[in-house]
Amino acid sequence: MTSFATAMLASLLGLATAGLLVTNAAAVHVALNYFDTYTIDKLEKSITVMIEAISYPNFGGQTQKRILSISGDELQVINAAPSGDGGVATQIWKRAQ
Repeated sequence: MTSFATAMLASLLGLATAGLLVTNAAAVHVALNYFDTYTIDKLEKSITVMIEAISYPNFGGQTQKRILSISGDELQVINAAPSGDGGVATQIWKRAQ
């Protein structure tokens, strides 16, 4: 396991002191954590999130819309304006069996 993966695992387990400072910082740097409220628009098949607090400060207080697509046991959440270099970000959620 790489030191980066070790730091991510340690962070998830609440063992932040288990990694080196640089690997802990790298794990936090790539993580995006937030909480929000949301509304669902059934006609547009979309979700609008109102970001209340976030680890990426530029998005705090923003409202963002995502497109929803459901097929069988799979839900796709499509973000046409993600952070970073642009493009489209798609999350795929599968129903637990």
